This record gives sequence, structure tokens and C-alpha cells, in this order.
Amino acid sequence: MSTSKKAETVIRPRSLADDLRQRSDDQLEVLFATRPDLLHPVPTDLGQLAVRATTSPSVSAALDALNHIELSVCEVLAALPDPAARIEVHAGLKAAAGYNAGAIDSAIDRLLSSALVWGDDEELHLVRVARESFGAYPCGLAASFADSRRKVREYANKKTLAEKTLASGPDEVRDIMNQLLWGTPAGTMRQANRSVRIEDAKSPLEWLLAHELIVPVSDTSVVVPREVSISLRNGLLLKEIKTDSGQPVLSSVDFKRVNDTGAHAALDFVRLVETLLEAWSIEPPSQLRGGGLAIRDLAAAKDLLRVSEHLTALVIEVAFASGLLGADANDGWLPTTAYDRWLSIDDASRWTLLAQSWRDMVRAPHVVGGDGGDRINSLTSAVERGFINPLRISLLDIFLDLDDGATTSAAIITEHLDWHRPRRSSMVRAAAVSACLKKLQLLASQHLAP
Repeated sequence: MSTSKKAETVIRPRSLADDLRQRSDDQLEVLFATRPDLLHPVPTDLGQLAVRATTSPSVSAALDALNHIELSVCEVLAALPDPAARIEVHAGLKAAAGYNAGAIDSAIDRLLSSALVWGDDEELHLVRVARESFGAYPCGLAASFADSRRKVREYANKKTLAEKTLASGPDEVRDIMNQLLWGTPAGTMRQANRSVRIEDAKSPLEWLLAHELIVPVSDTSVVVPREVSISLRNGLLLKEIKTDSGQPVLSSVDFKRVNDTGAHAALDFVRLVETLLEAWSIEPPSQLRGGGLAIRDLAAAKDLLRVSEHLTALVIEVAFASGLLGADANDGWLPTTAYDRWLSIDDASRWTLLAQSWRDMVRAPHVVGGDGGDRINSLTSAVERGFINPLRISLLDIFLDLDDGATTSAAIITEHLDWHRPRRSSMVRAAAVSACLKKLQLLASQHLAP
């Protein structure tokens, strides 16, 4: 009697909803842990979940949470035709500085688990909103022109032809192409949308146009065709991919010294809060009509405490966030009844309340002050910053992971955060990191470079 084995049929998902229906409970649990916004409110079915997972706010939040390598893989998928195979992602990155095959595979797996990418190894789909977030030229690549331009088609079919053609031109054409090759592949050119014969080319741009190394897309704009860019890059989609975040460590010092310095800093901060509120209990500053503290009162507090304006603002804002300071409509800014209870507990408990309040508050004392018309008054809503609390939590998590005695710096931590959350990288965040570290050093000087 003969037996036959039934061939297994691989059913590829046709949409994200199909993909989600094929996931196990454990895989869905990972998705919700990665993107908790998908649970609020709880979706009625997997179809609704798929719709929610592809909305702009949800996708934007998910992209913000990606590290450098995960975001780089997303950009590569946005640059490749949809769908793309896992092997194509590797091929586009293999010659990049820092390439690590295992790290790339792990990044793809995490993107699949978070539903920013769906499908299988042969057909990876980046969700549309994520694809569009990289703009018109992901990885610095323009559209394909092989179907409409004969010469461009030749560049696609003959790998070295574009380089040989470029090498045969005047010196200036190399400089122009270098500017367009890794940045934005688009440039401006007068009367770009015209036919130029090779023998009639009178300038480097006309020479490039005649050889179709650049092609017109309007009367004043040209782009480097995708096929030309890929050929001149030897198939490379990104120049560099940082697969290792490194450790945010500068050096190390004696841990006992760190603890002793931190204890003194904590006690000093407690004393500053007490000094300020005792003075204000006797002569409280008035509340501005629009709320907040007048600039002259901030200056007076600075003179009283004999510290910098930024440290004075920190003392005031933390006292307010701790509930030790409040506003009375008639009497101005006064210590609260909670302040009386705070005075009765030990120094360690006093500091704990202040430190926890600083950690949890959404206020950013470092923005208080400024020059001219840009000055921000303390104790106003203008001091609030939505990103500052998550940033403080991230910084504290970094410090908790450091070895005893290890030190770091604002520059190193900013670089570390830029790798882990590159979409949130900005001058504003860098300034906030520096300010938060200074405030942390004042609250309890630990793990910071001397």
C-alpha cells in the first residue's frame, strides 16, 4: 500500500488584519506590551485592532519608541518596493559601516512583533503611515525611471556603467553627484525639462542631464534616478548603521565618595527649601494676576538663597510640586499645612518627598528666566513640558543600570538616548538632558562626572 504526504500550504496574510488573526495569544500580548495605546479603549475585534494600529497617532508613537537600528530598518523597508524580502534588507545594508546580521534580524523581528511591519520573510510590508513618515526620498532615493528612460534602464542592467559614465565627464560632475548621492537626491536647474544632446552640453549640469545621470521632474527641478543612485552606491541603502548603543559611561570614581557627596547635596537642597519657605511664611510674595511669581520676587529669592537663578527656580518649583507651597488669593505664595508636617519628619524623609516630586512633576524649572520678552515666570503653566517627566524617568533608569562608581556626562547620555529614541532627538531634548542632570546633581550628586 502506498502512502502520500500532504504538502503543507503556507497561507500568506493579505493584510495586517489577516496577520493579526494568525498570531497566538502570546504574540498579541507582546504587541500590546509594545504598543499599550492599542488597548485604550479595548478593541472589539482584530479587524478594529488592525485599523487602530495603522492610524497616524499610534504609528507615530510606535516609531518614536524605536531605537536607531529599528528605525533604520524601517527606512530601508520604506526605500525598497513593497513588499520586500528579509534578504533584500540585508543586501541593502551588508556593506554599511557597523552592519551586524544578527542585530538586523532582531530589529526586523521586533518590528514584526509590534505590527509596524507585517507578513513573512519573503514579503515584509511596512505599514503605509510609517512608510510615508520618511518622506519622498527614504534612504536618499528618488523614484525609478527605468521604464521611461532608456539610458537609466542601461544603468540598472549594467552595474558599473553609471560609474564609468560619471568618470568620463568633467571634474565638476563628480562633486555635483556626491552632493546628491547621500542627501536629498533632488536639485534645482533652470529650464531642466528640455532635451540636451551629449555633444551640445555646455555645463556640468547639462552634461549630467544629457547622460541621464539626473532627469528632470519639472521645469526647475531634477532628481537622480533610483537606479543611478543604487548603482553608484554599489547597492548600499545606508552608509552607516549603529547596531551597538554602547554604555553611557565616562569613567569611574570611588563609590563611597559619590555617596558622601550625594548625601551632602541632598541635605543642602532640603535646607534651601526650608530657608525659602520660612522666609515666605513671614513675607509672602504676591501672586501675579495671571498666576505665577513676579521676576523681582524670583530675584529676591535668589539673593536670599545665594544660589543661581536656575537653582532658585528648582527650589521653588519642587516645593510647589511637593505640595509644600501654594497660592492664596489674598496673601500670595505661602507654605501650606503640608509644610508644617514636612518640618516634623527626619531629613531623609524630607528629601525623599522632594526627590519623588521632582521625578514625577511635569514642570521644567530650567526654562524659568530667559532674556527680554522671552522670560518665563516661575509657578506658571508656561513652565510645564509634557516630555520632561518621561525624560527624567529615562535618565534615572540609565543611572540605575550603571555600575557602582561609574560616571557619565550630558553629552554621553544624549548620544545614548539618540540611539535608543532617534525620532525624539532634538536640541530641545539635549538642553533638557543637560538641565535635568544638573538638577539631579543638586538633588543628589551621583554618577555624574566630577
